[in-house]
Amino acid sequence: MTTNNSMITNRLIKKRAKRTAKCNIFLACLFAAVVLVTQSFKQRQMTINENLLLKATQVVADSGHTEAVQHVRKSNHGKERKEQEYVPASTEDYIMNNFEKLGYHVANWKKAKGCPIWLDPEVSTQENYDNLQAFVKEIDAYSKALEGFNETVPNLVETVRRGGGSLDQKELCKAIRPHPDGIQALFPSKQLSLTPAGYVEPLLTPMRHPTLCTKGFNVYNALRLDYLVHDFEQMCLNLKPHSKSIFIDMGASLKFHGQSGAKPPVLELMKSFEKFGFHFDHIYASEVKAFDSK
Repeated sequence: MTTNNSMITNRLIKKRAKRTAKCNIFLACLFAAVVLVTQSFKQRQMTINENLLLKATQVVADSGHTEAVQHVRKSNHGKERKEQEYVPASTEDYIMNNFEKLGYHVANWKKAKGCPIWLDPEVSTQENYDNLQAFVKEIDAYSKALEGFNETVPNLVETVRRGGGSLDQKELCKAIRPHPDGIQALFPSKQLSLTPAGYVEPLLTPMRHPTLCTKGFNVYNALRLDYLVHDFEQMCLNLKPHSKSIFIDMGASLKFHGQSGAKPPVLELMKSFEKFGFHFDHIYASEVKAFDSK
């Protein structure tokens, strides 16, 4: 009886060992297949990301920044494309390199003062202060140039989709310059930051129009958006036949501006874009608290 039990037990052990070996082989093969699929997916995803990045970037011609950096990358077809790196204005660069000195590393907004750099050269440097004062004047000149632009501009996205009409795209985009020599001519201090989408205002405190510091706090200075710089020419050059223009407003409460007696400045911003040929295909407005605009 004992012998028979031992034989049965041995047979069961052998069968289990064979099944375990088969399972191990199966799992090993499955793991190898998953690894191959994952690697293939990652490789494909990298290729997709590479292509998207290459398609999304465009050379900014005659940047005006001698320190502008451009990387050369190759697509799958071996063609070289250039990618414009972000180049901050010197005033923005100073802030980013002197966060602690300026007190901007403190989470408490009451202790982090954004206006002193606009009011006192000793807070930063004389050069930085002079550049900031020049930038304030240039912003006003830029704003007046936008207001004085009276050319009739077609819907640029639709025009590019149709092939540009009678003008090629470069000439079409050149026609919407706010200054004959381009947007750089309005900012001789070179206090604009450079992006793949063109020039933008430098990222500076107090994250509002500088008159909030230089002329005092009031509703008008707090809400005005004419310190934002839009390189319409470069945005136009970036358009493709498949492009869509989308406007996203984070913090879109109409009630807030209504209480202040001022019109929502974002409406003026949208009018400015339309004036220069950018009619939005989609508009998304978001606010923390729901409000019925009707």
